[in-house]
Amino acid sequence: QSRERQPAPTEPLTEPGAYLIQAGSFGRFEDADRMKAMLAILGMQARIERVEINARALHRVRIGPVSDLTQLERYRRQLREEGIDTMVIRVGQ
Repeated sequence: QSRERQPAPTEPLTEPGAYLIQAGSFGRFEDADRMKAMLAILGMQARIERVEINARALHRVRIGPVSDLTQLERYRRQLREEGIDTMVIRVGQ
């Protein structure tokens, strides 16, 4: 599916640490697997995490953890250019 709008630019992260990039959360595994395959074509290794929220299964597509902030920003920029909305999650402390 193509997207009409481009995600809003985001400020670069400057706080050192390890981060996950979530490139989608899908009700259907097939949709999550399709996103994972698209990310692989872009050179990004992702995994699918299944979670249950309010008795509903969701399949999160995540990249990382990434601790190199330059690489993290490169991924975010590339995903933004592809029209993929992302969420960045800091892990650990």
